[in-house]
Amino acid sequence: MQYKKEEVNNRIISAATNAFQKCGYRQTSMMQVSLDSRVPIGNLYRYFPSKEFLFEEVVGNACKRCFELIDEIYEVSVDKLKNSSEKFIASTGDIADMLIEYINEYSTQMFILLRNSQGSKYESFRENVIDRVSELIRKGFFGVQAMNEPLMSEIMTKSLMEGFISIASMIPKDQQKKQMEKLMNFFFYKIEERMS
Repeated sequence: MQYKKEEVNNRIISAATNAFQKCGYRQTSMMQVSLDSRVPIGNLYRYFPSKEFLFEEVVGNACKRCFELIDEIYEVSVDKLKNSSEKFIASTGDIADMLIEYINEYSTQMFILLRNSQGSKYESFRENVIDRVSELIRKGFFGVQAMNEPLMSEIMTKSLMEGFISIASMIPKDQQKKQMEKLMNFFFYKIEERMS
């Protein structure tokens, strides 16, 4: 009986991550991963019976953690959002820390999900995140009539998400927290007055 080796598994995951990042899910082949990892194709299929299983191994935890994080951020901020934006603004540092922790752990996988998951079961990841955050914005901004409108909350969510993605991809790590706080301040400071 042959046993799966952790070192071989790690080489496969590393090669697959690089391939998915560079070529996307649709254009990555198991043969490419086999060549890049220097694992014979037959052996590769012993570790991962299909490209779908391999992709799940690469991005599954990042997707799951993203939706958990969205709910955690909502729980941390919901009371503040319902009372006043100024109370919410006071907690943006904590929210930025939560986002940065996620980015530090899953940035490669997050970008694969956002940009290179076409053809996989995760191809709607971006839209699903937007839908979930929009729903929570509508739910959280209880007193702001404009935020109860699906279109307004979707526009806000898309803009906020693009801002976070830009910060994660273009700003040095030591400056990300400050920039995320500025972004949240831009969107949420005195929103109840601006959107009345």
